[in-house]
Amino acid sequence: MKKRMNLLLFTACAVGTIAIMNRWIFKNAGAPTGSKFESLEYKWRHGRLRYVVAGVGEPVLLIHGLTPGCSLLEWEKLIETLSHNYRVYALDLLGYGESSKPNISYSSYLHASQINDFISDVIGSSVNAVASSGGAAVIMAACALKPELYNKLLLISPVGVSNSRPIRERRAIQALIDMPVIGTAIYNLLSSRMYYRYSLLKNLALPLDSPDEMHRSAHAGGVGNKYPIAAYVSDMMGFMPDAITTRVTLPIHVCWGTLNTANPLSNFRPMRNANIKLTVFGNSGLFPHKNQPKKFYRLCRFFFEQV
Repeated sequence: MKKRMNLLLFTACAVGTIAIMNRWIFKNAGAPTGSKFESLEYKWRHGRLRYVVAGVGEPVLLIHGLTPGCSLLEWEKLIETLSHNYRVYALDLLGYGESSKPNISYSSYLHASQINDFISDVIGSSVNAVASSGGAAVIMAACALKPELYNKLLLISPVGVSNSRPIRERRAIQALIDMPVIGTAIYNLLSSRMYYRYSLLKNLALPLDSPDEMHRSAHAGGVGNKYPIAAYVSDMMGFMPDAITTRVTLPIHVCWGTLNTANPLSNFRPMRNANIKLTVFGNSGLFPHKNQPKKFYRLCRFFFEQV
């Protein structure tokens, strides 16, 4: 009986300590870096979405990745250059950046629906879309649902194009991260400065300012940040490429970085078809648009204006 009480006391103390550490991490993460562009708000049915817009011309929509800390800040330099020739929109998806972070079931369909609604309600015409990493899976799903809203797709290091884990395992991972204390601690590990510095910088070749920027963004607005990440790391955002690429007939251009060891170029194989072209960026990781912004800008201009 005494051993059982001691075990319960130890467990309670451990959980309490973890809970205190979780609160401290969120409190001391700091405010996210503000965008140099004016922030606007789109009221969607599941929450408020932050977006920015700049420039005049044919509309271009930028969709960020889905890893912890991703937001429209990923596109700051590209917004500035593209806005000289296009009307550029960048959106914080639900659960990311400064958008609302409700505790709901996140999926590629949920994000695809909000993007399509945003195009219809805010932009009001078909767009050229640029999406990176996990955002590429979302934009492909969005295009499959409403292809009339899209002209061309430029995808950067696409991830999330398959459901590799069994459904039970995926749901178990998601349920674990969704847990109040232990799950929040797991999320804090996945979004820690150490993880960004020693994993992302090494494997994905991120710019040096990215770890602190992404850490702040990953904790802005509280614990709600973890719910879309729980769905993402458990492969609940994925789709089967053969089922999607055959339904998307508009022009698609994919670019990949040679230093992207976490999502290597060999993963491009399931997406191959006659309608998809590929550009490989040397000395770039998961985010060639941040590693080589001038070269990426030239690719955007060439692809969007190609007849």
